Amino acid sequence: MRNGLRIVSSGIRIENASLVDPANSAPAMERPLYIKNGKIAATAGEDATTLDASGCVALAGGIDIHTHLIGPMAELARDVAKESGIEELASSVSEAAKMYAAMGYTTIVDPAIYPALARKTHMAARGAPIIDRCFLALLGPGSLVGEILEKGDDKELEDYIAWLVNGSGAYGLKAVNPKSSEDIRAIGRAVASLDIDHPVHLHLPDLGEGGGFRSAIDAITALEGIEAHIAHMQFHCYEGRNGRTISRAHEIAKAVNANENISIDVGQIVFGGTVTVSADTKLIDRIERVTKGKVKSLDAGWGEKCKATPYTYDPSSYINSLQWVTGLELFLSIMDPWRVCLSTDHPNAGPFTAYPEIVKLLMDKDYRNHRLSKIHPKVIEESALKKMDREYSLREIAIITRAGPARRLGLAGKGALQVGADADVAIYRKGGDIMQMFIKPAWVIKGGVIVAKNGRIVKTCEGKTFYAPLSTDERENAKWKERVSDYCPDGLKNFPVEKKVIDGGR
Repeated sequence: MRNGLRIVSSGIRIENASLVDPANSAPAMERPLYIKNGKIAATAGEDATTLDASGCVALAGGIDIHTHLIGPMAELARDVAKESGIEELASSVSEAAKMYAAMGYTTIVDPAIYPALARKTHMAARGAPIIDRCFLALLGPGSLVGEILEKGDDKELEDYIAWLVNGSGAYGLKAVNPKSSEDIRAIGRAVASLDIDHPVHLHLPDLGEGGGFRSAIDAITALEGIEAHIAHMQFHCYEGRNGRTISRAHEIAKAVNANENISIDVGQIVFGGTVTVSADTKLIDRIERVTKGKVKSLDAGWGEKCKATPYTYDPSSYINSLQWVTGLELFLSIMDPWRVCLSTDHPNAGPFTAYPEIVKLLMDKDYRNHRLSKIHPKVIEESALKKMDREYSLREIAIITRAGPARRLGLAGKGALQVGADADVAIYRKGGDIMQMFIKPAWVIKGGVIVAKNGRIVKTCEGKTFYAPLSTDERENAKWKERVSDYCPDGLKNFPVEKKVIDGGR
C-alpha cells in the first residue's frame, strides 16, 4: 500500500485506443498507453496485462468538482431520500462511490465540511472505496466571521481561514452566503494569499431568488483580479420582473466570458425526484414553503445548521423547465470550456448518475431539441436554446469533466494521461449511443487497478484524501480556539482533526 492506494507492479498496456488528453494540448490519437506502479508510464513490464481497446477512446478519470457525497450532510440527504422513496439517492456512501467509479469517475470534491463535523466526515470517507476526494471547509455567515470581516483586518481573516482549513483537514475553502461584495472580495483575497491550490469556492447569496442574477454579477465584478470558482451557477441566473421569473443565463455567460479569473460549475437540473440539502437554510425553508415537503435538520455545530427536504423537478412546471434550459444555455454560451465544469450539485439539482445524459444533451443537438419539446410550452417559446447549434466535441467533454476541474483544483496528477500522472483512466466504446457510451465504460482503471468492466465494479481499492497542510502558529491556534469557544462553548470537542484521522494526504 502507498498513500492508501494498492499499487500494481506488473503494469497494464492499453493498445489501439484513441487517447483524448486535452490537458496536454494533444489531438486525439491512437497510441499505446502504459501503466506501471499506479502511474502513467513510458513503458510497462513484460508481464503487463494487455487490454485491446480497439474502437475505444481513453480519457483520464472523471473529476466531479461539486458533489455532496460524504459525511453528515450527505447522510442527512440519504435519510430524506429513504423516507421519500427516492431509491437512487438512498445508496450508502460505499455504493455511491462505486457508482461513480463504474461511470469512469475517480475523484470527487465534497464542498461542505462543517468544522465541528470534520472528524465524522473524514471517518465516513473511509467507507468510500476507489475514489479520491477533496473536502472544502465551510465558512458560513456566522457571528465570528462577521466580526472579523467588519473589522477589515486582512491578516486576521487569513489567519482564521488557515486555522479553519487546516483544522478541518480540508483542501480549500467554501464561503456560503457572504453578506456583501466587499466580503466576497476580502474572502477571495485571503484564500489567494494562502498556500491553497483551489481558489475560493463560492455559494452566493440569493440562490434561486429573483435577485440572484444581480448578486452573481456583483460578485464577479467584486472579484476582479482574484481567482474564484462559483458553484452551481444555474441557480444564480434569475431575475424577477413584472411578477415573473426570467433567466439571465446569457448575461451571466457574458460576464464569465469577460473575466478569465472566474470559473463555474453549472448545477444542471435533472427532471425527477431528488433531495435538496444545504448549509443555506433559508433556501431549504423557502423550498419547504412551496412544496410542503418534510424538512430534516442537522445541528452542525458552531451555530450552523444543515437542512434537507425532498423536491421534484417537473418538466410540466414553468420554473423547473426554465431551470433546465438555463443550465444548458450556460454550458453552450460560455465559450472557454476550461472555465465551466459539469455538475448537478448532487443531489440538489439531481443525481450524479445523470451525467451521461447531460453529456448527450451537450453533444447531440437533435437529442437536446427532442428533450426540449417535452417541457413547458411557454419556456420553449421564450428560450434561445432551440436556436443554439453548438455541440460539444469529445475533447470539450474531456475538459469539463476531467482536465478543467483538475486544473482549477491544482491537482497536477489528475485529469491527464501524460507520463507521471496518476493512472486513473476511463476507456469508452465509440460508435453507439453517446449516453450508453458514458454509462458503461469498457474499463475503468484507478491508480493502476482495473476496478470496472462494462459498467460493473470488478475490484475495489482504497482512495485517498487530498488536503492543504497549512502551517499555523500555536499562539494563533490558541487564540482561535478561545474565540470560537466564546461563541460556542462546546464547539471544539472534535476540532481540530488529527492528521492520522485523515485518509492519505497531499
